[in-house]
Amino acid sequence: MELTDFRKADRQFHAAIARASGNPLLVEMYGKVLARLFGSAEFDDLLTSEQNRDEVTKIVDESADHHATIAAAIAAGDAGAAVREGGRHLNAVEQGILDRLM
Repeated sequence: MELTDFRKADRQFHAAIARASGNPLLVEMYGKVLARLFGSAEFDDLLTSEQNRDEVTKIVDESADHHATIAAAIAAGDAGAAVREGGRHLNAVEQGILDRLM
């Protein structure tokens, strides 16, 4: 999947989870945080840098796997697994960006 396509799908995935929470504050906060993050020139430079291409591809692949696991937990009605996998995903993305792209 191309990075631009993944970024769009990633945002939609996270937004759908926020909306499904039924918490309007979470939806609003999520929207604002991600709008700032994805609108950031610095973040875009990290993701699109030729130097980071291989690592970004790995992060995208790992994120897609995490999303599938989270979606499966939600579909199964397993809130505990969804929370655990969501935390695992956020930690992996954070570490991926901090450790592999900075």
